[in-house]
Amino acid sequence: DDGWMWVDEADARYTFANLVTHTTRVTLRANMTLSPDMSIELWAQPLIGSGQFDDYMNLTYNRSPDFDRVCGEVETVERRHGTVALHENNDGITDVTVGEGDFLVGSHRNTMVYRWEWRRGSSLFVVWQHRRDHFLGEGRSQPLKALGSLYGKEASQEHVVMLKLTHWLGY
Repeated sequence: DDGWMWVDEADARYTFANLVTHTTRVTLRANMTLSPDMSIELWAQPLIGSGQFDDYMNLTYNRSPDFDRVCGEVETVERRHGTVALHENNDGITDVTVGEGDFLVGSHRNTMVYRWEWRRGSSLFVVWQHRRDHFLGEGRSQPLKALGSLYGKEASQEHVVMLKLTHWLGY
């Protein structure tokens, strides 16, 4: 339970639901010394996060500080093709249809640092950073299948290369 969140507004009704989130991530780090003057450091962190809404409520009395008093519980929830049909009184008639707010996101970060001490006290650092993000879809998707699309062509990417050169003046 992460708390109540606004989901959608339809037919002049504001719909809230309890948001439950799950995050899975792994942090990997490796250091390799090539010689006393050269080293490489690698860091990577893939991440998958999902959010699912349940226990829908509709706002019935606005401007009240008591959340339980202002919202009427929804009796039935019917999920259909990216939407959620809410039935407030179990009469079989859809009272409100809102967008399904469930989501799945993926992210991957890499950093590599190459260090070369080319002279005592003087070094060259080359840093490469790679970022990859992808909104993997609405709905209750398969996390492992979605992880594969994070590494596909549709994911947004960014590469950054930085150089730092230090020189010891040696007075």
